[in-house]
Amino acid sequence: NFPLPTETAIVLSLVDARGILLTTLAEGWFQSGEHGVEFDASAIPSGSYMIHLHTERESLSRPVQFIR
Repeated sequence: NFPLPTETAIVLSLVDARGILLTTLAEGWFQSGEHGVEFDASAIPSGSYMIHLHTERESLSRPVQFIR
């Protein structure tokens, strides 16, 4: 889940520990408010990853772990 204070274009992506893009989870224009994105992580091996949220004004990153 991620909140947006204003309408903006976003790119939400999942990268591995080396910074290599694995998949783009969401892309496009989003209204202000709270948003959630679901994706199938069954093909992602166990390990540590980062989710990056890029908007027109800022970039945020959060760690995520997949454990099988």
